[in-house]
Amino acid sequence: MVATNVIALTAICAAAISNVNERLAVSDPAVALSRFVGYPFGAAEGKFRPNPRFWARDIDFSCASPWNSQGGATRAGTLISKRHIVFAKHFPLAPKTRLLFVGADGGVCPVRLMEYRGIPNTDIVIGLLDVEVTPNIHPAKILPPDAEKYLGTGEGLPVGTFNQKEEMYLAELNPLPTDGPRWSHTRCHVPKDSRWLPYRGRLIGGDSGNPAFLILGNQAVLLYCATGGWSGSGPGLHNYAREIQNAMDTLCPGYTLQTFDFHSSHAPPSKFNILRFIQTGV
Repeated sequence: MVATNVIALTAICAAAISNVNERLAVSDPAVALSRFVGYPFGAAEGKFRPNPRFWARDIDFSCASPWNSQGGATRAGTLISKRHIVFAKHFPLAPKTRLLFVGADGGVCPVRLMEYRGIPNTDIVIGLLDVEVTPNIHPAKILPPDAEKYLGTGEGLPVGTFNQKEEMYLAELNPLPTDGPRWSHTRCHVPKDSRWLPYRGRLIGGDSGNPAFLILGNQAVLLYCATGGWSGSGPGLHNYAREIQNAMDTLCPGYTLQTFDFHSSHAPPSKFNILRFIQTGV
């Protein structure tokens, strides 16, 4: 069984890295960093044009709000249910702030923040929207409690983080703790692969709160809302799943924080048969 798990972990990590490299091989970093063309011009009027050259254009990032009435391109909020968002406590959004979400088709969904609850002793805040988002906007998923079984420490896996220009920087995941206290920040570092370096970047003031995603095939798994600069860091949302769900229930019950299912049809596609390795080891 140990050998099976090692093979499965190797397959998943190799597939995730291979999928990113395949995208970068057909992308030009001079035009591929931004999610939208001409951003932020027109954003205040709800005009967004998806960038056909964005290096991660086949991944659904509709959960990531690119604009709000309080901070414009800053003070990001990320959707975690059809009526809940997560953002950074040290760079908060105020009640009555209007947020825009944008679907893969460019369709815009305007909503308004009603109230929020902070997670004690963290930089995490959960907010309630006035209405459910439209069907073209999809909430983010976080890592499941048993992610270690599939990812190990996750060291070196690709992480994409948006900045205030809606550019997605690429970094490598630092090892996640697999024993002992799990309350430390989730952190990233500068990529070692030279193919990734043109897509690296330094997060600066104003980027706080932007979402960082683990890239698995054509799926984006929300890791944290950025708190630290450089390659990025923040409180791992999977470490606080229970507290986040409790805050969601307090604000408006009936919505569930979603976790990524490694055994679903949404598992990362690649030349590796990942699920076969997990289940049989062959």
